[in-house]
Amino acid sequence: MSDDRVRTNAWTGMEGQPPVHGRLGADRSNWSRTAARQGPSFLRPPAEPDPADWRDARIGWGVVLPARSGMSAAELASGSDAPPAIQRLIAARSDEAGWQAPILRYHVDARADVRMRFLKNHAAGRELAIVGSGSGVQAHQLPRYLLIAAGPQDVPWELQYILAAQRRVGRLHLGEDPTHYVDALVSGFRSAESDVRKSVTWAVVHDDPEDITHTLRTMITRKVHRRLAGDSDLAAGATFLDGKTQAATSDLLIQTLVREKPALVVTSSHGKTGPIQDVDAMRADLGLPVDQVFRVLSPDALLASWEPDGAIWLAHACCSAGAVASSHFQGLFDAGDDIHTLLGGVAAVGDQIAPLPTRLLAHEKPLRAFIGQVEPTFDWTLRDPSTGQPLTNALCDAVYPSLYLAKPVGLALESWQDQADGYNRAWLDLKHRADAGEDVEGNLLAPRLAASDVESTVLLGDPTAALPEL
Repeated sequence: MSDDRVRTNAWTGMEGQPPVHGRLGADRSNWSRTAARQGPSFLRPPAEPDPADWRDARIGWGVVLPARSGMSAAELASGSDAPPAIQRLIAARSDEAGWQAPILRYHVDARADVRMRFLKNHAAGRELAIVGSGSGVQAHQLPRYLLIAAGPQDVPWELQYILAAQRRVGRLHLGEDPTHYVDALVSGFRSAESDVRKSVTWAVVHDDPEDITHTLRTMITRKVHRRLAGDSDLAAGATFLDGKTQAATSDLLIQTLVREKPALVVTSSHGKTGPIQDVDAMRADLGLPVDQVFRVLSPDALLASWEPDGAIWLAHACCSAGAVASSHFQGLFDAGDDIHTLLGGVAAVGDQIAPLPTRLLAHEKPLRAFIGQVEPTFDWTLRDPSTGQPLTNALCDAVYPSLYLAKPVGLALESWQDQADGYNRAWLDLKHRADAGEDVEGNLLAPRLAASDVESTVLLGDPTAALPEL
C-alpha cells in the first residue's frame, strides 16, 4: 500500500461497490497545518461566591438605618442623616468593593406587619422582602452582610433576630461618634496588637451545685478552652481561669487580659440585672459579668489598664449585649415567680445596648466584635432537659474552628443562629401534632424556649470583622 492511500469505514450502499477509499491530495500539507474546527462551547454556571467575601457583589455588605416621617427623599437615599463616621464607612466600603454599598431603611412609623417584613432601598426605589430576597448588591437584592447602624430604640432587637435568620448581621451604635471603631474597621484592624495565638477563657462557678454557672462552664467555656488547648498552634497561649480550681474574680480576669493581650476572650457568668427596684442603677450596670465573689466586672477598672485592641469577646451572661422592653418569655412564668420578676425588671430598662460592649467598641483601640445575649439564658438551651445531651456545639464551633479560620464573625455564628430555625421547625411540627389531638403537649415547651434563647444571641460590631489568619 502506498503512503498516500487511505481507506474509510464508509460504504455507499451501491451493490458491487467496495467500501470508500482514496488517496491524499496534493494540498495535504496545508491542511495538516490548519487548526481543527472548534466544537461548540458549553458554559457551566459560574462558581458560587465565597460566603466570606463581602466584596463580591453576589454577597455584598450594606447598612440598615431608621427612617422616620419627615425625612427627605435625598436623606433617605443618601444616608446623610447617619453619623459622619458611618457615612465615611459606607463610602470606604463602596470604594474598596467597586460598587455602591446599599443603604436599607427600617421604617419606624410603618405598620408592624410591614416594617418587620421589608427594608426599603430608597436609592433604587424598591421595597425588599427580608425573607426571600436574593443576596447581593443589585437593586432587587439584600446584601448577605448587614450592619445595623442604630440603637434598639430606633431599629429593634426583634428586627435583628429576623434578619440574622437570613443574613449575617451586626449592630453598631456608639452615640454620634463611632470614629475609632470605623477607623479600625476600614484599616482591617491593621494596627491591632492583640495576639491571635492567645486566648483567655474565664468561667465563674458559684458554690450552689444547682447554679447555672456549673452548666455554663461545662457546656461552653471549658469546651471552648479544650478545643483551643488541643490545637498545637494555640495551646501555649490558651489560658483558662477556671472557677472550679480558683476564684474566677474580675481582678484576676483584668490582670490576665493585661498580661496576655489575647485576641479572643470567652467568659461565662451571671450578668447583673439589679437592683430590680432601681431602674437607673440597673441600666448603668446592665449585663456586667458577675464574678466568683459577686462583684461586677467594672468597665472603668477594666479599661484603666487593658486595651481591647482588635480582640473578639464572647460573653455568655444575662443581658450582656443589652435589654429588650418586651421579652419573648413573657407569659412563661407566673406572677410572683423570681424569673417573672426579673423579666419585668429588665423590661423596665427598655430597649438598650449594655454598657460593657458599648465601652469596648468605642475605645480608642476598639474591640473587633462582641457576642452576647439580650435576654437571660436558660439551662434547657445548654443541655437537653430530657436526655442531658449538650446543645452548645454550634456555638463552640463558631469560636473554634470558625474564628481561627479567619471567617467573618457574622459567618462564624451562622450555624448557631441556624439552630434557632431548627428549634422553630421542631416546635411547629409538634404544634401541628398537638392540634391534631396527639399527646405531645408536654414536648412543645423545650424547642420553643430554646429557639427564643438562641435568637437573642446577637453580634455587636461589624459582621465582616475577622481575626487575622494564623
